[in-house]
Amino acid sequence: MEPDPIRKRGRPSRGAREAILQATRELLDEEGLARLTTRAVARQAGVSEASIFYHFGDKTGLVVAALEASLDSLREFAVGLAERAGVGGLDEMLREILRRWETFFDRALQVAGFVQADAELRGDFQAYVRANNYGAHRGVELVAEYLEAEQALGRVREDVDARAAALQLLGVACVRSLQRATVGARATARLPSPEQSVRAFSAYLAG
Repeated sequence: MEPDPIRKRGRPSRGAREAILQATRELLDEEGLARLTTRAVARQAGVSEASIFYHFGDKTGLVVAALEASLDSLREFAVGLAERAGVGGLDEMLREILRRWETFFDRALQVAGFVQADAELRGDFQAYVRANNYGAHRGVELVAEYLEAEQALGRVREDVDARAAALQLLGVACVRSLQRATVGARATARLPSPEQSVRAFSAYLAG
């Protein structure tokens, strides 16, 4: 076994936080949450284990930060989504919505599994989610706003319940991610493809 990298004492170097988050994401993808340790993250990031505790407090804080980092990319896409109504084809935007949320669910389901295994952590995490107004309802609201804007442009039927339709679309992303997490990546082939799902959904929206 190779020795841990030697680090100077004192304040962690600039850029260490980003390196730790990147290492956490890589290890989550490669090994899963159950085998994630602060020692493994430190080795992957090339920092001392003390740097992790300095920036994130503990493993829980580290995982929450990794989830936040994944959410940043989704948030950047989702905020202002309604303003992009009418830009490009409807199918094209629905595919992008499905892809973005499926990618997010891949990480979120890992964290959810970790949280549910610990009763005390579950309560703390739920309080954190409520305090930040996180949860599936936010995604439903943002996609519903986009669909309502498309309704105003006449590209989605007026009688479509935008919130219910948004929940259905994000449900596809969640089920595909759950299939991958529980049965393996190849098992998504047993489900309708994203293209098939979007075609069916678009036909329903446009009537």
